[in-house]
Amino acid sequence: MIFVIPMGEYLERTIIDEVEKILRKRFITTTEVVEPIEIPDGTYDVERGQYNAEVLLGRVAPAGDGDYKLCILPYDAYVEGLNFVFGLADVAGRRAMVALARLVHDEPQIFLARIRKEVVHEMGHLHMMGHCRDRKCVMWFSNSIYDTDRKMDMFCPICESKLYRIIGFEIREATIGDVTHIHAIEKVSFKMPWPVAAFVYFIRGYDKHVWVATKGGQVIGYLVFEVEAGGEVHIANIAVHPDYRGMGVGERLMRKLLNKYEGCEVYLEVRVSNRIAQRLYKKLGFEIERTCLNYYPDGEHAYIMRRRLLG
Repeated sequence: MIFVIPMGEYLERTIIDEVEKILRKRFITTTEVVEPIEIPDGTYDVERGQYNAEVLLGRVAPAGDGDYKLCILPYDAYVEGLNFVFGLADVAGRRAMVALARLVHDEPQIFLARIRKEVVHEMGHLHMMGHCRDRKCVMWFSNSIYDTDRKMDMFCPICESKLYRIIGFEIREATIGDVTHIHAIEKVSFKMPWPVAAFVYFIRGYDKHVWVATKGGQVIGYLVFEVEAGGEVHIANIAVHPDYRGMGVGERLMRKLLNKYEGCEVYLEVRVSNRIAQRLYKKLGFEIERTCLNYYPDGEHAYIMRRRLLG
């Protein structure tokens, strides 16, 4: 759990929502926003017109085992020896802060993008991630706001692999021993769930696959697909446990498949009413090819969506 703590005054809901969303997606975790806390006395340097980040963060109680705290300060901050800081992390106390004053921009989307990057950067430090030499990686050290604008709000492949090891996230081939957990997710995800035998068939079948996403050894999502005779890949089923939705698990499963089979066309069926899934598929390059009338047993139509090869 990551506790998000506004400091000093009310923060716009759009800022809080953006912080929660990016933390859930990048760290595959739950978040909770707590009531704003008052800024402690003795943390403001009048001559500098800034808050001392080390003193300020030291006044926040350390997080409990397994949890983290992220403080959002709407003002400017510094540490001794530096003119300013965008944020600060206390690894031992599992607490961090981000100062918003120098991230402000006239364009709201640029402001929010900067917040996302610095939030992920400081939380990355709390997960034992050091600075990265890849200028595009979110763990690149921002010496100025131009560095922040240049980098992404994502980890580079090397840092992402480190993070996955730290948080215990993995995508692997399913085994028969996973079927009970897979089917439990299937039953809470669909009105007309597949039977257990269908998953066993795909696990054991030739050119058929079931991948599971796990965190801490627990199955939290799965992807079912087959490589057809003509070389096309057909995604037959995908679902994520309700407790882990909105954390990018389904997208990670899809991206792994698309990377592995980058030389193949990939297609799938999706309910016409499932707008959330359609947005994800379009984001990944799928397009609606046609509509299958009454495709599902309950009579609902399906879109056939395909990701074609470029060129």
